[in-house]
Amino acid sequence: MDKGDLPPEPDRLSAQWLVALATRSAREVSALLADARRRGRPLATFTIDGEIRFATAADRSAFARKLADRVAELLAEYDDRSVAGGRDHRLMICMYPALPVPADSAETAG
Repeated sequence: MDKGDLPPEPDRLSAQWLVALATRSAREVSALLADARRRGRPLATFTIDGEIRFATAADRSAFARKLADRVAELLAEYDDRSVAGGRDHRLMICMYPALPVPADSAETAG
C-alpha cells in the first residue's frame, strides 16, 4: 500500500487512520519478510510495545503532544536525504485503549 491508498489528510486522532496505517504496515512488513526469506537474509526491524495508564484525558493529550514533538525532533536529527546509499525506513507509533484482560487468562498466563 502506498500513500495513494491512504486518505490525503490524516486525522491523527482517528481510529480509522490507525487501522489504515496498521493494515499498510502489515502488508509492507509481510512483503519485506517474504523477500528476506527468499534471499536467506534477516529483516532488520525494531518494535516497542508498552502500556500506560493516564489519570485524565488531558494527561493523555499532553502525552501525545510531547511524544509527537520529541519524535519530530528525532526525525529532524537523523533524517539524512543527502546520503546516496541510505535506506528509507517507515516509522509508525500508535496509541489506543488497551483491551481488558479476562481474569481467567491472567491466572493461566503465569
